[in-house]
Amino acid sequence: MAVSTYYGWRAQAAKPSVRRREDAELAVEIAEIHDVSGGTYGSPRVHAMLRRQGRQVGRKRVERLMRDAGRQIAGRFTLIASTPFAYGTTEQRTAWRSLIATPEAMLRLHQHSPGTLVALDEYLHRRSSGMIDSLSQLIRGAAILAIEDGTEQITRDLLDLVPVDFAAEKAARSAPPGQRKRRNAKTAAATA
Repeated sequence: MAVSTYYGWRAQAAKPSVRRREDAELAVEIAEIHDVSGGTYGSPRVHAMLRRQGRQVGRKRVERLMRDAGRQIAGRFTLIASTPFAYGTTEQRTAWRSLIATPEAMLRLHQHSPGTLVALDEYLHRRSSGMIDSLSQLIRGAAILAIEDGTEQITRDLLDLVPVDFAAEKAARSAPPGQRKRRNAKTAAATA
């Protein structure tokens, strides 16, 4: 390596260019958006959020900064489409309750009573739209909040604070119109 290359590199590290400083600031904003989303937002959604906030930034620049920070995973995995868990028959409801009981049994919260989440089966199905990964995210998010606020128990009020993910939103939007009306009516009745 030439001596001038070394000294050029050292000078650049000591006084980064305007673009590099802007990238560092933008990387912090990207990290905040990514963390607030629970790590679920990829570069398209992060880019959209930045645009909504008035930042004029290119999609590829966001992709590069996320990739450099290790925050972009979608291109490295094969996505498997899943369908919502059915909840119409007695057997399906029993299976859903059994599904809820499994992560609930693994909770290590000091004040949480076993069976609390199973009793909220209809509510959890409505919030997660029957998507198993969304259910997992709801329970995990509520458990984190329960630890942070010191209550060490998951309640419906705490679950209400956890935002649903994209899969649950998409499943709710793709539900037949009659099913959406019933779901909305049940939600209104439950909150009244």
